[in-house]
Amino acid sequence: MTKAALPDVKEKTKRLYAKDATPAGLSAQAEEYLAAGWLSDAIDFFDKARDVKGLERVMARAIDEGDAFLLRRCLKCLGKEDKDGEWGRLAEKALELGKLMFAREGFRMAGDRRNLDLVDAMLKPPPPPDQPAAEPAQPGATATPPPASGDGSSSTA
Repeated sequence: MTKAALPDVKEKTKRLYAKDATPAGLSAQAEEYLAAGWLSDAIDFFDKARDVKGLERVMARAIDEGDAFLLRRCLKCLGKEDKDGEWGRLAEKALELGKLMFAREGFRMAGDRRNLDLVDAMLKPPPPPDQPAAEPAQPGATATPPPASGDGSSSTA
């Protein structure tokens, strides 16, 4: 099934929660979503089917793509915590792919403070030495003065 042939959200919901849905049928639907690259939808169907191997395949792909959101969902569906270093592997891959926010989350979840600090520095580099750090804005203060009246006259009499 191609992306164009995948059901819309209403049909997907109907199929996911159908009373006559079987684990094999749900897993088959999940495989179609997985093949089309719709990983979040594949997780929905694999989870409903209680298809551990399918969820593990999506989890491996989430790690390969550096996607912390999908990894978190897979771990939750599987009832797992990171015992095999999934978060660390995801963080390294996300960093390699330039997905800094996902890399940051991966290092945070893995408890890797050194690399977490490295990514934080990449996300917010320090100002150049010849430029002072920006002052935090005062509440209610404006950055620019109010505009002049525009007619060139003074407002004082």
